Amino acid sequence: NGARYVKHNDTGNDHGPNRARVLTTILYLNPEWEPQHGGQLRLHLRSGARDVAPVLNRLLLFWSDKRVPHEVMPAYRHRYAISHWYYHTDKMKEAPPPPSPSPPPTPILREPPPNPDSASSDASPTHASTSQATSHETRQPLGGAGAAATHPSRSGEKAPRGAGDRTLQREAPPKVQVEYTAVQTDEYRMLSGRTLQMTLVSQRKLHANRLWPAATLLGDWLQKHPQYIAGKSVAGAFGMCGDADTGLPSVVAALLKASLVVATDFPDEDMLANVAHNLQSNVPEQSAQTRVEGYKWGDPVDNVLGHALQHGGRFDVILMADTLYELEHTRLLSACRQCLSADGMVLITFQHHNPTMRSKVMEFFDEAKKGPEPFDHEQVFVTSVPPYNYTYYEAEENEIVDWVHCYRLFSPSWRSSVLVADID
Repeated sequence: NGARYVKHNDTGNDHGPNRARVLTTILYLNPEWEPQHGGQLRLHLRSGARDVAPVLNRLLLFWSDKRVPHEVMPAYRHRYAISHWYYHTDKMKEAPPPPSPSPPPTPILREPPPNPDSASSDASPTHASTSQATSHETRQPLGGAGAAATHPSRSGEKAPRGAGDRTLQREAPPKVQVEYTAVQTDEYRMLSGRTLQMTLVSQRKLHANRLWPAATLLGDWLQKHPQYIAGKSVAGAFGMCGDADTGLPSVVAALLKASLVVATDFPDEDMLANVAHNLQSNVPEQSAQTRVEGYKWGDPVDNVLGHALQHGGRFDVILMADTLYELEHTRLLSACRQCLSADGMVLITFQHHNPTMRSKVMEFFDEAKKGPEPFDHEQVFVTSVPPYNYTYYEAEENEIVDWVHCYRLFSPSWRSSVLVADID
């Protein structure tokens, strides 16, 4: 019936003048919750308002005194939850000042496996998932089975010999210039069994002649963790032909009911038209929530952000597949910093298609930690894929290519006013 709680702070007066309520915990118990049911908890953080959906098994902890004003949005269906409050035993006339800055909601983090492709010597990945049932690769993933058994033919394979810190000093193959013309389609089968027909753009060997594993495995992971997408504003790809110019991660995000999806790619007419075609043909029911925008790294982000004005002005999630190029780290990170909300995250999947430049590519994560708006990172998964066997690489170099890596970038402010965890 649209009932709600208006914006307020908890006072704790129900337990006497010397007991001030300071911390609230809520465990939501609402299976099959949908955005149209309403009843989200809106937290007014210093970085801006954030809505927490009351989905089943979501545990929320937040400072409910003057640090975090909050309200419950209009609800059109009964909501169920277990709430618990913590009180300060001393009389508190003024709550302590809030921490600065407000950090992101943090998912449950599991113990990671050894990282065959560490971003830096001091990186400490906090959760991981893999697809192979072998002694080298099998670990308990975040919230599920990772990219489970996608390539069983590689079961039992050892981690690549070239996946350590050594950089192989070989000259990169020459770049090839091609015209962007839609020439073929490829299929992507969702975990639900639904098949998406994705039109491709180019036939170049290291380009968009297929759906590359970095995009398909990112799509798989999102389907297993829809809570990070549903109801969120999402910017996909961020240009430079990252996911075979198909917009596959953006299509998956739209199907997972993101409140807004802005698929970006290099500002080429044919490429943008192809992304728009794939969105419209595969997600016609979400056309009102999808946009396509051309963007070149280093250019102003005004046009991209213009689509998010009704969603807080920035994006909750940025998805990037195969977008790490050793000469473009600074520009790409600048775009992420300008477009990501304070408590948002960037998900990056990639292969080392040029293993001779592997160490240069991984410098992206060191660069991300620098400057006045640093990012922390953690590994989400690493998984092997069928071999490519490029003729211009040595065998151990090809073994480096045959792995997909996924990392998450986020604000480094862990001591938080809010903690959100989804319990498996």
